[in-house]
Amino acid sequence: PEKINGNKIAAISAAASTVLSELFPDNDFFFKSLLQDISIILTDAGENPKKIKRGEKWGSRVAENVIDIRSNDGSTPKKTLTGGDSPGQFRNDFGSAAFRNMDS
Repeated sequence: PEKINGNKIAAISAAASTVLSELFPDNDFFFKSLLQDISIILTDAGENPKKIKRGEKWGSRVAENVIDIRSNDGSTPKKTLTGGDSPGQFRNDFGSAAFRNMDS
């Protein structure tokens, strides 16, 4: 997106909230509540409320773009590789194989 014309802390916070809500939807309320708290802290510190809102909108838009771009890059769904007992094989299941099919 275009260059930010809002509060950078609000933008970063909104981007984090958006991404975390996507990754952990059961905690969406917590992330949104935390973002609201940050907005209040910024306002109380004398930051311009309009710039805070613009920053939040910008950060959310950037996060949504990143989520969209990453949705088909091969990093999901997570895969579990079964362990083996041959020489050189990991003995236990390996559950962090999410990036093995990732496009460069």
